[in-house]
Amino acid sequence: MAADREDHLPSGYGRMERGWRGWAMLAHAILMVAGLLFLLPLLWMASTSLKPNDQTMTFPPTWIPKATLAPLDGKETIVTKDRQVREASVLVLVLEGPAQGQRRLLLRSEFPDARVEPGAEYRMQIKVAQAGREVLDPTPVRVRILRDVPEGYWKVTEWTPEFSREREQSKGVVRWDCVPETAISVKPHAFVSNYSAAITRMDAKGEPDAAWYDRGFARYVRNTLWVCFMSVFGVVLSCTLVAYAFAFLEFPGRNVLFAISLAVMMIPFPATMVPLFDVFRWMGWVGTFKPLWAPAWFGGAFYIFLLRQFFLGLPKDLLDAARIDGCSELEILWHIVVPLARPALAMVALFQFIGAWKDFMGPMLYLTDPSQFTLSLGLQDLQSQHGGTPWNVLMAANMMFSLPLIVLFLLARKTFMRGIAMTGMKG
Repeated sequence: MAADREDHLPSGYGRMERGWRGWAMLAHAILMVAGLLFLLPLLWMASTSLKPNDQTMTFPPTWIPKATLAPLDGKETIVTKDRQVREASVLVLVLEGPAQGQRRLLLRSEFPDARVEPGAEYRMQIKVAQAGREVLDPTPVRVRILRDVPEGYWKVTEWTPEFSREREQSKGVVRWDCVPETAISVKPHAFVSNYSAAITRMDAKGEPDAAWYDRGFARYVRNTLWVCFMSVFGVVLSCTLVAYAFAFLEFPGRNVLFAISLAVMMIPFPATMVPLFDVFRWMGWVGTFKPLWAPAWFGGAFYIFLLRQFFLGLPKDLLDAARIDGCSELEILWHIVVPLARPALAMVALFQFIGAWKDFMGPMLYLTDPSQFTLSLGLQDLQSQHGGTPWNVLMAANMMFSLPLIVLFLLARKTFMRGIAMTGMKG
């Protein structure tokens, strides 16, 4: 019978169908490539959060974090390449003075003898740290020769976590040496300590004796979750009630009010930012969390529209049967509409949670006490507080900020897609 159907098809139909299939496959391939391009910023952020700081700004970008290895005191150690020795030098150990016990790299031309022997001692002027920079100390100190350092060697420093590097370098306890380039190797390695460094830097402004849940990072998370849950609960409750009224209740001016609520979506936030701030200041809410979650309890135009469209797709026979049985409108809403509208309600809750989690402008406007900061303000404070914050630490903080949203979306993606697909369908 299939052969009979093919005989009745117009000439060239099979060739045309194969051509359309080829174009469809090409279109799908282009869309997949375009979708992967949108993942590149996320992949770069995840990769940078696991790199040492000297690999964050390389070009072309280093996608796989790598560790530089070199022998220090006879043991292969993860190091940072500081600089290449451009002139013959001598590695010495300082035996007295403020830099006692530290190593110094001195130019070979500074030594009076034509030849220096390992173990020989001299009195030399060396540089010491003073007012945040190195200056030449006029008082000579005794130094011991360790070995010659030929031109072309690399000065390498033992790698330490970002949060302890400055402290250890200031104390002079970080090991370093000069090695030939042939002794340096590179292998893939993930620097997970960047995440500890990000948390430590955020906690730097907390009280030293405060509990872990009251320190910087934990406090930011606690404040953010409070704002998210209050705004999600408020927007789901208020928008459900309003959308049900617009969908099923008859009252004067219903269509006009619905049109006004849709028109609200066209007003940009900057146009209402100053009037809202004046209102909240008059109410005495500036400096509290209330401006961040209280407006959600009065509904959101976009969510009302989505829920109304979803409610219109529900079978009205169920509602009519419930009314005949004597159910009130609130009972119909709670026992019939809400169970059937779970995908749409979950979609609204997800959208609102994501919006509240990543909100930056609202907390920046209304929060004044650092103890009230949310995660978005904590990230901004992390960058501005330390000025030259290493990008790997900042990207680690951003990953901790973004990961809950990614996990939440992956867990709720089926419900989310179902809510999107069913919105606007009428039964």
